[in-house]
Amino acid sequence: MAVTATSSQVALPTTGTPTIALLTNLGIQPVFVTLGASSAVVAVAGACAVVLPGRSLALTIGTNTNIAAVTLTGVAGLNVAVGT
Repeated sequence: MAVTATSSQVALPTTGTPTIALLTNLGIQPVFVTLGASSAVVAVAGACAVVLPGRSLALTIGTNTNIAAVTLTGVAGLNVAVGT
């Protein structure tokens, strides 16, 4: 997903009933992420996780159906892979 300074969200893939989301930051800006429902938004000052440039982070999906992401500035690519 393309991540900018405006919070955006996408639905998590559900094929195979995944339990883990592996997030990989493909850009040069830190990406702030949160999991939630279809109305999920992320605020840097709120409860969120940070995926540093070139790094990956695994999150437990639980009952969440979407991922929201934002950068402080610029654009980053966030690869979202799910599995068990």
